[in-house]
Amino acid sequence: MTLGYAMKECSSCGEKKELLEFHKRKDTKDGYRKECKSCRNNKAKDTYYKNPEKKKEYIEKKKKKIAKRMF
Repeated sequence: MTLGYAMKECSSCGEKKELLEFHKRKDTKDGYRKECKSCRNNKAKDTYYKNPEKKKEYIEKKKKKIAKRMF
């Protein structure tokens, strides 16, 4: 724990961490997400590995949307 830095408790793991370990979010009171970066990354990885087909569909949809904007 470093002195002089603002701390926040992660809603997922329950650890108190420096604000630098949280992603910013404008629509919250303190301006940061409720989950720390490592918990959000782990959650995203879990979702990806549980639903690989859904992820592939999402990527294809985004590619088509981007291609439409270019022409």
